[in-house]
Parts: sequence; C-alpha cells; structure tokens
Amino acid sequence: MKCLSKCCLLAIAVISLTGCEPVTTEQHFSVPAGETLVAAPAVANQYRWPVIEDEWQATKPTDCGFLRQIKPGAIGEIADQILKTNQKRIEDAKSSQQPAPWMVASSGLTGKALTWARLALGEEDGQPVLRESVAMPPEVSNPTVWLDKTGRHLVVGGDNGLWISRLPWRPWWALPGTPPTELDEPGDASKFQHLALPTSGDGAIHVGFFGQQADGSDSRMIVAAGKQLHLVDCTTASVAATKTLNESIQHLSVAAETGHAAVVDQSGNLYLTDPELATAAKIGEVDVSLPMPAISPEATRIAAWHDEQTGRVFKLVGGALDYDFEVPLADPGEPLMVRCSRGYDLWIEKNACHRRPNDPNTPGNDLQTWPVSIYWDIVDVIDLHQSHSHRTQLCFADRPLPDGGTERVMYDAILGARSFGRPTPTKRFGDRTPVVAACGNVIAFHDGQTIDLYARIVNAPQGLYYLGELVRNWARQNQFDHLEALHAVIRALPERRFNRTKEQIYKVLVEEIAMAWFFAEQALENDHATEADLDATKKRLAGFAEWGDLQSPLALTAKMRYCTTKAWNARGNGWSSSVSENGWQTFESQNKMAMEAWHKLQPIDDVPAVAYQYFVDAARDLSFSYDDTYDEIRDYLERFPHDDMLHLQVMIWRLERWGGTRGSGSAYAAAVAQAIGPPMGDFIYSRCIQKIENVYVRAFFGYAQVDGNRVLAGVRQGLDMEYFQEQSTPEAIILVAGSHSRLDTPGPNSAYAKTALRLCEDLAEYYRWRYPMLTTDVATLTGKEKIDRMKAYLPE
Repeated sequence: MKCLSKCCLLAIAVISLTGCEPVTTEQHFSVPAGETLVAAPAVANQYRWPVIEDEWQATKPTDCGFLRQIKPGAIGEIADQILKTNQKRIEDAKSSQQPAPWMVASSGLTGKALTWARLALGEEDGQPVLRESVAMPPEVSNPTVWLDKTGRHLVVGGDNGLWISRLPWRPWWALPGTPPTELDEPGDASKFQHLALPTSGDGAIHVGFFGQQADGSDSRMIVAAGKQLHLVDCTTASVAATKTLNESIQHLSVAAETGHAAVVDQSGNLYLTDPELATAAKIGEVDVSLPMPAISPEATRIAAWHDEQTGRVFKLVGGALDYDFEVPLADPGEPLMVRCSRGYDLWIEKNACHRRPNDPNTPGNDLQTWPVSIYWDIVDVIDLHQSHSHRTQLCFADRPLPDGGTERVMYDAILGARSFGRPTPTKRFGDRTPVVAACGNVIAFHDGQTIDLYARIVNAPQGLYYLGELVRNWARQNQFDHLEALHAVIRALPERRFNRTKEQIYKVLVEEIAMAWFFAEQALENDHATEADLDATKKRLAGFAEWGDLQSPLALTAKMRYCTTKAWNARGNGWSSSVSENGWQTFESQNKMAMEAWHKLQPIDDVPAVAYQYFVDAARDLSFSYDDTYDEIRDYLERFPHDDMLHLQVMIWRLERWGGTRGSGSAYAAAVAQAIGPPMGDFIYSRCIQKIENVYVRAFFGYAQVDGNRVLAGVRQGLDMEYFQEQSTPEAIILVAGSHSRLDTPGPNSAYAKTALRLCEDLAEYYRWRYPMLTTDVATLTGKEKIDRMKAYLPE
C-alpha cells in the first residue's frame, strides 16, 4: 500500500514550465478502485481522482484556486454595472448637439476616409438612400427603365421610342449629406432627350450599355427593337448605326467593356455582333424555352443552357467564335438564368448555382463545374461590372424568417467564390420595379409614373473583415493619423458593432497594424525585390519606427504584437533542438521588448484587452510562473468580463503539451465561468473549450474533464444573443456535433445527445436565415469526420 501512495504522490507532483517547449504527455498513474488514496486536506479539492474503467486516475492539481476564491457570479455583477454605465453614456449622447466620441464624425476624418471608416465600424449598413425622385416622361407608353453601368444616364423606353437624361454623378463614397467634392459631375435627371427609333416588327425593347468615356460615362448603348439593332449615342440621343436581322429579336446581352453583343432571335438563332454593328455572325442555336445566354464583360465567352442538364460555353477570340463545348451540370434542378462574369460562368437555379471558373492557367478544366447550394430562393441576379471585383452580382431573393415566413431581400454576392454581403430588405420599396446600374452604386425603383433614384454602397460589410482590410492599407501607407483616429473611436465605444465587443474590434486594429509592420520588415529579405521596392519598404519601416517611438497606447500595443510575432518567427514551430543560437537570442530579446512595451502601457487608464493577451504570450515564453500572472488575470476579469481573448491564451499555456495537465485548461475555464456566472459565464466557457477542443484526440468529456452541458448552454446563449456569424456558426456546429458523436461520448439516445442534436439543427436554421450559402473557407474544408457532420446540417 505504501508503494501505491508513493506512485500517487509522484503523479500529482507539479512539473515546472521551461520556456514554451512542448513536453511529452504526462503519465497518469492508476490503481484499482477501492484502494485508499491520500491527499493533503488543504489542497484535496484541487485534485482530480476520477474512476475510469474501474481504476483511479491520478493527475496533478489545477492552479485555479485564486479564481475559485471569487464569489460565484461576482464578475457578472461587474459586467452588469459596466453595461448600465455604457447605456447611460448612450442616452446622454442623444441630447448632445455634437457627435458622440464613438462616432466616426468626431474623429476628424473627411472625404473617402470618413466613409471607409464608417463602413469598417458598422455605422453605414448599405441601405439605399434616396437621392431624388423623377417624373416619368408624360409621352411614354408601356415604360421600361434602365440605368447605364456607371449610373450617369437614365433611359426610359416605350412603344414610341427612348427618353435619355444625364444624371448628377458623385463618387461612390459621397453619400447623401456628404459635402460637394471636386469629383462631382452636374446633371439633371428631369431633362429628357427623346429618340424616336426606326423600329421594325413587334417585340419588347432591349438595351445594353458600353463604351466608357474620359468622364467615366457609358456614352453608347446597343438597342434591340423588333428586328433591328441600333447603336445609340447617349450624349446626343442619336442613332449611329443600325443592323437588321431576319426575325424579331428576343434577347440581347452586351459585353459591358467592349460592346460586342450576343443576340437571340425568336427562332433561337444566336448571333455575335461587333461594337459598330457592322457584322452579325450566327454562331449557334439555343432553346428559347430555356433562360437566355449571357456574354462576359470582356467578350471572351458566351454562357448558355444547352438543355436542362447541360450548360454550353462559346469561347470567343477577337470578337469571333473560336470553339464551343458542353458542360455537364451535377444534379441540376429547374433553370432560372445564366450569368457570365469575368471570373465565372454561372448556371443559376432557385436554390443552387453551378459555377465554372474561367481560368486560362488550368487547361483541361473546361468541363468541370462545382455546384453550390443556395439557402434562399433566388429571384434575379444582376451582374455588377464596375464594382471592386469583376465577379460581383446583386442578388434578389426570398429568405426564410425564424417565424416561418419569408422576406424579399437584395444583397451583393460573388457567387463563384461563395462571398456575400449584408442583405437589405426591400419591403419599404413596395411592389415597385427595381432597376440597377451595373456599378451597383445607383439603384432605382419605379411604378410606371415616378422613378426614385437611390445611392447605395456595394458590398456593405456584415463583419469585421472590411476593418482589417482598411487598417492594412492605411498601415502600409503610414497613415498613422487615420489609425490613431480609429483608436480613439473604438476605445470610446459603449456598444457592440457587428455584435462584437469593442475589445474584439480593437484587436483587429492592432493585429493588422502589427502584421503590416512585420511583413514590411520581411519584404527586405525578398531577393527578387527591385531597388525601388526596397527603398519604398525602407521608408515604410522608418515610418513604423518613428510612429512606434511616440509610444501612444495604440503604438505600444501594436509593438507588443509585432515583437511576439518576430520572436516566434525566429523560434519557428519545431523542437528546441532545431532552433539556432541566434534564433533563441532573438526569441528572448523580442519577448523582453514586448514585456517592456507592456510595462509602459500598463499605467494608462484604458489598457486594451488584447494587450493582456500579448502579456500572457510573452510571460509564457519568458518562463514566468503561473503565479506571476494572477494579478493581471484578476484585473482582466474585472475590466473585461465579457471578453475571452486572455482566457484562451491562458488555457493554451495550461495544456499538457506545454507542461500543464489534461484537465487544467478546462478547469481554468470552469473557474472563469463560475466567477462570471450564467448565462455569460457559460458562453465564455464554450468559447474557451472550442479553442482547445482540437488538441484532444477523443471527445472531451471524461478525457479532459469538460462539462458538456455547460458547453451546450454556452452555445445556446451565443445563439440567443445572435453572436454567431458566417464563420463562427459552422465552427459552433462542428463543436457541438463532435461532442455528441465522437468516441467516448454519451450514447445517441442519451439526453445530452438529443439536446446537442437539437442545438445543431437550430444553429443550421439560424445560419440559413442569416446567410445565403456556405463560404468557401468552410465549404472547402475536407478530411475530418466532424466537418462532414457539419455539412450534413449545412450542405454545400
């Protein structure tokens, strides 16, 4: 018996942490159940003595005693007070004549930078804003309305010709209310020029714009009326050329960049015309009972339906047919339309899209398509040719609502790349007909009598990605005044944006600056860089260094991240034996510099949460003891009770691969959750467990002493407060699905498994309501059983 006691004492001995070197998994000693195990009474409640397979398992103690001394729920009470204080600030700001300090208008930014910042921080949601209302020309009968692709010309067509007006034009970032800019162009939407077309035969008028001029306008358009095609100059409202076909024209698609046109007559003959209408060459035939073909904006392809199961592509070279081929479509449904952007050919159905990438660098893939499931019922898709991406579309769709109904929305998407923007409900526009300029920034709604013109933002963000992109650009350009302005706005925020705390938003700001700084330094090692490139990089780095010397809170925090990044770049990801002596020196010196920045930052009144995370990173890598971080952890809990970024790093530090134990990470998370109290404590717990779940080879219940029910409660809380977004929702499904179906989990008929299954289904329904399809990042994940389970709820 004495020998067994010695084994147990050995099993619970504390192993000191040396640097951040991974260690061999700690051996867990066991004895038959029923034997007597002895632990000192003062620390017995910190030991874990579970019975697994009829044997006692002894592991070393956790180190969360200081957290367990906090009254349960005490941190949650602090959080409630913080929320009350913030709400009072919001109410007080409503009575002020000046913009609140957390609004971008208070930052001093102007012009394009002001709009960029408003978008990045969620102040501009992309809702169309009314510019003006225009009366329909009184002479027109059976009107149809078009906007040229830049939003400079308004065209109204009827049985008796066309009416053309020049609209006032402003750059995309000059929203209604923005002061006049030097780029503004005059115009008067109500001054129409009438063009009586020499039409022949019957049939609707079709219009397509092309021919960008120096002022950016589309000065020309192809008009199909009856059997004739007309080349029309928008500025003079005159016909420059006419081409007559043998039969009435049923469809017209114009290449927005070149003016080549794909024309289909009533018998299904497909013609390709040149921009001047000198020729109209028949290149094939299409089934007129199927959706009509589309030509790509640069006139390299025409995409069409061959039949309901097969697509067809006509390859064009120099304005003439090169060859055509059929494209099999996997499990096709009912065809709705075909679209042909610069990057993709798209065969679109109500709930699916078949995409064929146009990639000249991948020969042999012409016949390959990838189907994409669409969760909303597509009504129409409009190609946008002047947006930031040549692959963007504006989609109109009916999306499901949580109450079982549907609502009509419009949203920007890159269907070929599974990217999508924030949806805009169209209920307020009634049953009026929408008309969209191909730039996407100008949209109109009309009822046959009045045309309302709106300005809108293309790809208005619904998450923090846009902020990261903006910060990267400003950091590369050394626009530190702009970055400091963002710092001031974010630090003053009393509310969530994109349903993220201000500390999560601020972390994006800091991380992108630090990475831009680090990558600029790495660019000096590029052997292929020119002297001009190197000179520009050196100037950029000098700007970073000069700004860093100012030691503003933002600069100090970014420097902490920059230094820890440099440290790990020198350290590498291998074992210590693979690191050079210089590598170790850099690793240590950079972490010490990060710690120096922390000591300079610590005395200020508003230390950001992410700085505490970087402190823990540096403390771990400088071989601090756990005791050396307790004051900072306690301070963090009281300052940021609803943020988890420090907790995630502390848990990683406590994993057995870094010298901790199998259960110490989850025990720390449980202690934090207890201090906060439900429901937010459970939410933080689920976030922490999700961070480390991947390191376990088996399900995390008895194996790592994780409270599965608390995980489910935490995920449910995140769902109730709509925390989850386009990436985090699938991640939550993966977590929950894996927790009830992996090895060593409760059985499929257990109460836990049934609760987890319902939660997965609710998460999937929540995702399908908020997002029209899976993103590429999630859909292309392969090779893991738990990912396959997620895709059972959210099919590709």
